[in-house]
Amino acid sequence: IVFHEYGHGLTQRMIGGMSGSIAGAIGEGASDVNAFLNDGDDIVGEYSFGNALGIRSQPYATYVGSYKTSVTGTEVHADGELYAAIMFRVMNNYLAAGLTVSDVYDNWVNGFNFTPSTPAYEHMRDGMLQATPAAQQCLIGEGFAHYGVGVGGRSSTSGRPVGPLDPPLYPRIR
Repeated sequence: IVFHEYGHGLTQRMIGGMSGSIAGAIGEGASDVNAFLNDGDDIVGEYSFGNALGIRSQPYATYVGSYKTSVTGTEVHADGELYAAIMFRVMNNYLAAGLTVSDVYDNWVNGFNFTPSTPAYEHMRDGMLQATPAAQQCLIGEGFAHYGVGVGGRSSTSGRPVGPLDPPLYPRIR
């Protein structure tokens, strides 16, 4: 929980505008990302909650959901789980490619420098892509696309298609 709360300070200071239904959800998810990148645990708050399953609906390693089904705009903690699950997958993509958690953390935090205030999920994706060496961008693109935040994905709150950067920084992942 300490790492989670530190994550709020980090995103608010570097990105700003981390309130409202979507940006608030991203703030909650990003705070869980900060926690698992620091402690290596895909379950959040199990000790303080007194439950091995923690305070989220499911572990991030086995998260089931998508941009279309999981982001409803009604509860920031629940909606934020999707962003954390995306980043857990991105982290595992990095590890499978022989990179480290420190590499993920560096690219993730540096991506905040390219993320606008009051971000949407695709802004978080695009900011991280802009901050990341070209050879690693496919690891990020795959993680976001897996959960429906790739090119052409749609959220349940807007129904609008998710767009790529112009020009795209990574090849289309289907």
